[in-house]
Amino acid sequence: MSQTPVKGCGTVVVVNDNATQLKVLSTLLKREGFTVLGFQSAAVALEHMADNEIPDLIVTDLYMPGIDGWKFCHLLRSPEYSRFNTIPIMVVSATFSGAEAEQITADLKANAFLSAPVEPSRFIQTTQELVLGQRPQRILRVLIVEDSPTLVKVMKTTFDAYGYAVDTALTGAKGAVLFKHTLYDVVILDYHLPDVQGDTLLREFRSHSSQSAIIMITADPRPDLVIQWMNQGASAYVRKPFQPGYLLWLCDRVRRERALLHVEDLLERRTQELRASEERYRTLVENMNNIVYTLDETGRITYVTPNVESLSGYKASDVLGKPFTDFVYPQDVPLARSRFKAILSGNMQMGEYRFVFHSQEVVWVRVSARSMVDSGTVTGVQGFLVEITDLKETEEALRRSHEQLELALDSADMGLWDWNIATGDMVFNKQWAAMLGYQLEEIAPHIDSWKKRIHPDDVGRIQKALKDHLSGKTACYEIEHRLLTKTGEWKWVLTKGKVISRDDTGKALRAAGTHLDLTARKEAENARLFCEQRRSRCKNQRVCLAWQVQSLIISTIF
Repeated sequence: MSQTPVKGCGTVVVVNDNATQLKVLSTLLKREGFTVLGFQSAAVALEHMADNEIPDLIVTDLYMPGIDGWKFCHLLRSPEYSRFNTIPIMVVSATFSGAEAEQITADLKANAFLSAPVEPSRFIQTTQELVLGQRPQRILRVLIVEDSPTLVKVMKTTFDAYGYAVDTALTGAKGAVLFKHTLYDVVILDYHLPDVQGDTLLREFRSHSSQSAIIMITADPRPDLVIQWMNQGASAYVRKPFQPGYLLWLCDRVRRERALLHVEDLLERRTQELRASEERYRTLVENMNNIVYTLDETGRITYVTPNVESLSGYKASDVLGKPFTDFVYPQDVPLARSRFKAILSGNMQMGEYRFVFHSQEVVWVRVSARSMVDSGTVTGVQGFLVEITDLKETEEALRRSHEQLELALDSADMGLWDWNIATGDMVFNKQWAAMLGYQLEEIAPHIDSWKKRIHPDDVGRIQKALKDHLSGKTACYEIEHRLLTKTGEWKWVLTKGKVISRDDTGKALRAAGTHLDLTARKEAENARLFCEQRRSRCKNQRVCLAWQVQSLIISTIF
């Protein structure tokens, strides 16, 4: 089980020629309890470390004047600075990302790579992991294919001294087998081999991998070979005899050049993406319905988007430098000024008021704005506005329609309900509540407000009628039942409703309808029924009396 990172302890050397970045990284580390030694030069850092205690971690920038990050890391992993060979190194740079960063980390013989500016929590976590030894350095792998055992031994000793993992092959066949099963960072390939020419292996290796840097070595002086190898994908070449140290230097240079080619490709991609993004932004701004603007601290217009002319009729030159209130409908100017002052005070504002466009048409606009701050000082306002005249007219029409509906319902003594079946939310109008003796705010907007007031004897009929309609068996829901009033009396209502929304499977989502007070009608029906029953009883009594009289007469006669 790996160790759990603990709060910082130990010494960290930070090297960065940018004073701001150096301060930021140092501050983050000090807050975690690390002792930090900061340097703006790798040369000064090396000089200090040579005479002092070995640090627990080195954090370095990549591109710096003098000894840059590449050379700095190379020195830290060299035999000349052997006491620093095992110190973990973190590289912080804005140049690389993704797979490129991982490869650069390996090329530098570093332990970690973070893109700048760093994300603080990730930076601290990585620091703790490195100090605890949880991120071992990835060792670069080298394959040497050379038929001279003596030269192979010399080259292997040199690469071993600089921390490379080295495999060797005295024949092309063995070299091909090793390359097939291992991903090598560098391949040193001799041209004259006992069983095959080196350029044959070069083509074969390139067909399998483009990641390895391949350096050709030869004693053949022909210049055409060099051109041929380069065309086939070789990274460099060396003529025999050579110093092993030069080969090592060339290997590092080739790896760095390959990394820089990745950077160029990355920058080109980013440039193309930026151009495409700028074009999309320009098209968006020119075609959007919002006008983006900025004002200075006095309220004068300092910027408007190009679409201002197509939307308002004003050219940009007509409005720039003028107070924004020149274009506000006179009656709304006090409100606009009040909101502007609030924005300068640091409050984001959103509001609606009227503008006068170039055609003298008065339109409604919705404005959203906030203050612009530079070094703690408010310098103006930035925001956007969009015309909402059609929306305001629609809202007004809906308001009038709603009022008319409420009047109609009030006149008809009818309550309105709207039921969200999925959530149980239910909207009632004031007449629905008044029908039962309540104010609207006394009725919770939920289906339970209706259910708990149903007469127990009516529950079964209601459930069946409602189930049949929700399932689609009936075209509408209609039933008479009783509801409990605020005073504890029972009131008869006629409920009519209909599902107005279903999902793709036919499941009911929303229903709406009305309640009509039937109490007076029910009372009248009951009174009529009582009278009819009473008359019927009276008629029956008269018939019975007549029979009794007739029977008495007959019995008297006979």
